[in-house]
Amino acid sequence: MRLLTLFLAALILAGCQSTSPRPYAGIKHFMLEKPVAIAAGTTRTFFQQGVAKPYMAVDWYAPWCALEVRTLKETATTVQPDTFAITRVQLDEMEVAVRPGVQLAALWKGGVALALGGQERPQTMDAVHLYLHSPRQPNVLRLTCAGRLSDGDPQDAPDSWRPDPARINTILGPYGRLE
Repeated sequence: MRLLTLFLAALILAGCQSTSPRPYAGIKHFMLEKPVAIAAGTTRTFFQQGVAKPYMAVDWYAPWCALEVRTLKETATTVQPDTFAITRVQLDEMEVAVRPGVQLAALWKGGVALALGGQERPQTMDAVHLYLHSPRQPNVLRLTCAGRLSDGDPQDAPDSWRPDPARINTILGPYGRLE
């Protein structure tokens, strides 16, 4: 019994070691091709359709990426063109809009909400966080990319899907690419 327990624990831990969920398994580097300004009082600059944007200009109903630094500064900073190693990949679902209301019970079955109290499925974005490292720019934290804000409506696809590497390159445009 003890041997079986050790085997199962090792199997579970081995499954947790993956740092590159598909389809990101072959991607090793993020190449930043152009300087990216990070505005004072922020830690991120966003990208959509090859254009760098501040937070307030992002269309949450279209796929986006954000280059993020570790330190919040009172002055603007610039991330210089560089090759960043991707050290970890994390898949995420971000909930950004919640409708107030009373929900007595809910059951999520195959992406369909069966609920009492009229609660609709919250709007979320499927995202991927690519953690970055460069010895020349240690303040750079990660590149986060996400599909459009969606409540799961099939008509939102494919823009609501988590962006794959090819889609990420399109979102970034001339600013960068995954390799």
